[in-house]
Amino acid sequence: MKVEESEDIERDESRSEGPPLRGQGPKSGVAKTIVWLAALLVVAGVVAYRGIYTRVRAASEVKIETRELAVPSVSVARPKRGSPQQEIVLPGNVQAFI
Repeated sequence: MKVEESEDIERDESRSEGPPLRGQGPKSGVAKTIVWLAALLVVAGVVAYRGIYTRVRAASEVKIETRELAVPSVSVARPKRGSPQQEIVLPGNVQAFI
């Protein structure tokens, strides 16, 4: 190994031993804030998705149950006229009031 190479290695090691400079590395305040905001956004998205999904699923279950429990439709029979020769005899009489 040459002397120049060993000096370069020592310089590189000395650079990594010191504290990170401001604004560099993952310990930066801005980087932490961005990571926390991204995590918060992901959590909020998951909560919103779950809330919407459960409501949609519940609505579809109610719709299916309503269809199953619905009263069947009624078929209507149209009345037909009987023969005019039949006479209905009711008890009593009708007189005009004078």
